[in-house]
Amino acid sequence: MNIDSTILLRLKNANQSHLVSYWDQLDHEQRAILVRDITNIDLDHITQAFQGVKDQLIEKSIDKELDEHENEQTIDEIMEPIPEHLTGSVDKTSKEQLENYRREG
Repeated sequence: MNIDSTILLRLKNANQSHLVSYWDQLDHEQRAILVRDITNIDLDHITQAFQGVKDQLIEKSIDKELDEHENEQTIDEIMEPIPEHLTGSVDKTSKEQLENYRREG
C-alpha cells in the first residue's frame, strides 16, 4: 500500500511529513490506520490554531518591550511553563474527584 500523493502533499504543506517517516516499517493494517488518522485530521485548522497561539505569544513578548529581532523566535523559545496551580496529577487527586471526572467525562 502506497501513500496517496494528496496525503503527502497535505502533510508537506502543513510541515508534518515526518508523520510518515516510518511508513516502510508499518504493516498493512498499521498503514491503513495511519492513513485514516491523517485523513481525519484537519491540518489547516491545526496549523492556523498553532500560528494563532504563536502570534499571541510573540505579541506578549513584544509588549514586554523585547528587542525587535526577538520577534523571530521559535515558539519553544517563547513558551513558558503552565503555572503550578493550573496543573494536576492523577496521583495527587482523590478517588472521589477522579470518579467525578469519570462521570462528567
